[in-house]
Amino acid sequence: MPEAEFRNGRLNGRCVVTCVDGARFDGQCVNDERNGFGKQVSARGNRDAGEYRNDDMNGSGVFIRTDGARSGAWYFAGTSIGAERAGWR
Repeated sequence: MPEAEFRNGRLNGRCVVTCVDGARFDGQCVNDERNGFGKQVSARGNRDAGEYRNDDMNGSGVFIRTDGARSGAWYFAGTSIGAERAGWR
């Protein structure tokens, strides 16, 4: 169940959403989609923080693995376009 601000029956403003698998998002939502700055923790414990647009990571962000390794990355439409150059994946 989301902890959020609702307008016209949709998530708008700050929202905290926990999925069935345990993944959690804490950030800004517009019309039920992640938009603006947000932080997400996957069910496995990996963490992302950065800009979201149209429900995908978009712009600069950071990815932190469960072992603590970090990568600064650029994202476009949810796809990392910078981490590969830094030796990730």
